[in-house]
Amino acid sequence: MAIPIPLLLYEFSTWIYFLAAIVGILLSYFSFKLYSMTGKREQRFLFYAMVFITIGFILLTIANVFGLSNFQSCFPLCQFDVTDPVYSLVIKSGNYIYYLTSLIGYTLLALTYLKSIKIEKFFGRFFIFIPLNVTLLIETANIEFFLYPFGNFAFQLFHLLAIVILSYINFNTITNYLVLKTRHSFPVMIGFIFIGLYHFLMALTPFKPIIFGVAQFSLLAGLISLLWMLIQVNRRG
Repeated sequence: MAIPIPLLLYEFSTWIYFLAAIVGILLSYFSFKLYSMTGKREQRFLFYAMVFITIGFILLTIANVFGLSNFQSCFPLCQFDVTDPVYSLVIKSGNYIYYLTSLIGYTLLALTYLKSIKIEKFFGRFFIFIPLNVTLLIETANIEFFLYPFGNFAFQLFHLLAIVILSYINFNTITNYLVLKTRHSFPVMIGFIFIGLYHFLMALTPFKPIIFGVAQFSLLAGLISLLWMLIQVNRRG
């Protein structure tokens, strides 16, 4: 059985995801602006990645708002105990789409470091696995909702896959910083380390509720670090 999480943490996370969506929109804008100036493939897929990730945060924010508005009188501790099937569908759909768009975004970011792979061809094959992903999500949707999302298999699987992908990204960003030591490589490294830490902490959420709150700070710090880097690069022109 999933542990109860303080309602204030849910409310706090909703604001964090809302801010993450705002930062994501800015990241998408500045990454598109950078691609428009350079025309490089890496910047193009950085823009695509930011768009996918931002869409996920927008839908996750909406799902959180629906969840909070349907909580029963359980303050100060609440579990996801949604009895209304409409609310259940909205919350689950928002979270599952967030999982999918985030993984697509992270994969795009990871593939920018693979110079020898044609990304367009890879994603043509990647979407073959979407029916399998949908089947998994439908199957996990049958789990009792009071276990959702922290006792949910898709929740843990998503963060595990995110950790794996971000580990590769972090390896490259850390290597780039140690080798190049440019002023722009440092915030990139810090940004992805914080985002990776967010997923690691979220995977540990079932063990201690406060970890959930710390994870949110890590996510926002990582996104802001990436945004600061893009702003500086665009200013340099």
